[in-house]
Amino acid sequence: MDFFGDDESETPGQNTDSVEAEVLVDTTIEDAWALVSEPGWWINDGPLGDHEVERDDNGVYHITDPEAGTWLVEKVDEDPMDVVTFRWYPLASDEFPEESLTTVEVSLSEEKGKVALHVEEFGISALSDDEDEAYQLWENEAGLWDQAVDSAKDYLERR
Repeated sequence: MDFFGDDESETPGQNTDSVEAEVLVDTTIEDAWALVSEPGWWINDGPLGDHEVERDDNGVYHITDPEAGTWLVEKVDEDPMDVVTFRWYPLASDEFPEESLTTVEVSLSEEKGKVALHVEEFGISALSDDEDEAYQLWENEAGLWDQAVDSAKDYLERR
């Protein structure tokens, strides 16, 4: 029981709109940027970077992973070596519904002699009107980003 209102655990009805993940990586800003500025770097069912990236006439990137299939990602903005913003629809690989896209912001900073890789995805609560389903989607995205930043760390530190 939380008498003081400071229980920050996520439950249905609470903040299911955004997830964050962060990791410290023993790499250079330049190498980290080369990875995270590529649209869809997080879309992998296998080795990181084992996918093809093509941009269509509308500026939408088609990321094709041998196992995960093809996903659509839009690069919204970037400040090189600092932050890059993407939009995508995490529920279906072949759709790009403007009203249901989430925003992914990836930032880099130097910290303790390493590179801090920080990811925040927001707009998740708009993916479903059902509270329980929205919570499940939030949990799925939280797991995705924890895995993605860990994979990025492993990939960058092996280079």
